[in-house]
Amino acid sequence: MPKIVRESSVTQARKGTTSFRTTIPREIAEQLELEHKDKITWEVEPGKEEIKAIVHRKKK
Repeated sequence: MPKIVRESSVTQARKGTTSFRTTIPREIAEQLELEHKDKITWEVEPGKEEIKAIVHRKKK
């Protein structure tokens, strides 16, 4: 699988909440084989120089 780098904006999920929302770029959604109603799990690995976020697809 080739490396894909894309950018997306982070916005407030709903007025009055502290949650955020972002759009998953199409090329990344295709690589993850995401479909409507699928769930994803976020795994974050803090490091000295960078923070790595790993996304796992959970089929419905």
